[in-house]
Amino acid sequence: MRQHHLSKRARADIQERDCALRLRGKQQVASGSKPHWKLDVSSENYLVECKLTDKKSFSITKTLLEKVRREAAKEGKMGVVELDIDSTICYVVPPEFVEAAINQQEVTDE
Repeated sequence: MRQHHLSKRARADIQERDCALRLRGKQQVASGSKPHWKLDVSSENYLVECKLTDKKSFSITKTLLEKVRREAAKEGKMGVVELDIDSTICYVVPPEFVEAAINQQEVTDE
């Protein structure tokens, strides 16, 4: 659902809240302004940085990925980036996440 009539901050807040619900986690209110909360959503196993754009693309930088990995590692969690690109949601996850999912599927298939 597009919410272009809202401010970017309001839409980002909705994205973070919805991400927290999807991951059974908690939104870190004012995460960017607090020294101990650098990412937007925290769940049992994941710390998530949420990114939002109305454009047709979004650049993922090595700096962003390293920040997410570093902050998550401090908490003993896996770092994830949730992208909302013009109302299409996708995730950037580390290779370990994909490998674990594949291994779990193989066990399930046996």
